[in-house]
Amino acid sequence: MARPLRPALTSTILGLSVLLLAAALGLAREDAVPEGDPLLAECRKILDAPAASRAEGLASLLAARGPTVYPRLLILHTEGGDARRREAIALAVAKVAEPEPAAWLLATVTGETDVRIRLAALDLLRDFATPHHLATLLSIVSSAGPDLRRPAERVAVAAIDRIPERALPEVLRKLDDSIPQAHRLHLSECVLLASRTTSMSYLAGLLGRNRTMDLLVLSGLGRMPPGQECAALLEGIRGFLADPDPAFRRQSAQALGQLMDPLAAGELIRLLEDDSEAVRSSALWALRNLSGLDLPADIGRWRLWFESEQRWWEENGLKLLADLGSPDPDAVAEAVRLLSLSTLHRREVHARLEELRDSESESVRDLAEAVLGPASSGDRQPGPANQGGLVWFDRHTLPPEQQVEPEATTEPPKEVSRSGALILVAIGGGVCLILFLRLLGISHADRHRSLKAAAPGPITISIRHRWSKPRPSTPDGSTPPAFEITSDVRRT
Repeated sequence: MARPLRPALTSTILGLSVLLLAAALGLAREDAVPEGDPLLAECRKILDAPAASRAEGLASLLAARGPTVYPRLLILHTEGGDARRREAIALAVAKVAEPEPAAWLLATVTGETDVRIRLAALDLLRDFATPHHLATLLSIVSSAGPDLRRPAERVAVAAIDRIPERALPEVLRKLDDSIPQAHRLHLSECVLLASRTTSMSYLAGLLGRNRTMDLLVLSGLGRMPPGQECAALLEGIRGFLADPDPAFRRQSAQALGQLMDPLAAGELIRLLEDDSEAVRSSALWALRNLSGLDLPADIGRWRLWFESEQRWWEENGLKLLADLGSPDPDAVAEAVRLLSLSTLHRREVHARLEELRDSESESVRDLAEAVLGPASSGDRQPGPANQGGLVWFDRHTLPPEQQVEPEATTEPPKEVSRSGALILVAIGGGVCLILFLRLLGISHADRHRSLKAAAPGPITISIRHRWSKPRPSTPDGSTPPAFEITSDVRRT
């Protein structure tokens, strides 16, 4: 009877089968690409021009072939390449599909069946999508599979980023009223990924609609950068700190710690005695991120810190905050020095210090620059501590159980070439054939040995004894040979 296959051999055969299947699929995809198309070959030749050629010139040469070059550009984009090649393809798409390249690309995403072509269209669409395309993009996000959903979300985020800062709340509100209910969850997720300051009022209006939306907003706020706050939003988040569901208490604690809400400190201290370990861990992180202190999970010490901070703020902090508006640079400098002692109201102090950048006094503006560090673009976050920013403000850690996901790339996977697929098929088939013949040989040898094996005969035991007796030395100093007795006893 043949032996069963070993696990290692079974795993090897299964792995080779998967390899052969992948190679066959790659070969099939290669056959679908019109390799013999002369226009495609001509476009490849243009893109393979010397490195000195500019992307604009290559794009003009490609666009001169007319609208029929558009599908070839998508195929070329799936092949990847250097930055100049990708830029030339994007510029060529813009020239060929003028004046609405986004409409062409959206039609490709919704009408094409090849996933690689759809990924290429989404990758190019990031440069052309506008807020007017958000409704269509959200429908793609809602209906797309796992391979297309994340790239479509990134395109929607890019479209949200193009909305002017002042118009963002109104645009989001109108879009929320016009799209179907099933798409609103995806819109809120894209807004959270965009992390725009003025979107806080829109997010505040989402709380209370349904539990799924609430948990999504709370978890998304816990991943947003600090410095973005809205009074209505913070008030709504604080209401979830007493929610019966520990998941809501944990996510709201992380969001309030991320947004550094001083009004939530008392409730966060109470959560240090919560029944859920995850809630206690999130509350402790929120307090540490809010205060900049590394106190242990001792509710008594945190209450002492909170009471002393509140008392100092009411007696001195509010007056010092008003002194920041003084035209006297010395008074402003003294107020900044004393306010830096506060660990509870760091967010409010920073917001007032940012206003000093626009002061009429040059000395005050220089002071704000020296204290906060160089202003960054966009939402004007404080500069890093090693660049002159406030160390007591810049301290920030990741929430517990939060992992930073690496940024995914939208570059389509590279195809297996025709020659590579044939080589893989040949090697894999040969290895599988050798393993199959080897297994057949082992099975046949085992069966042959089992049939011809003779019955065991009598056992022969050989015992040998060796004994030697040393002889005394002779007068001349030599030693005679030892006397040995050797005997064999055999028993059958």
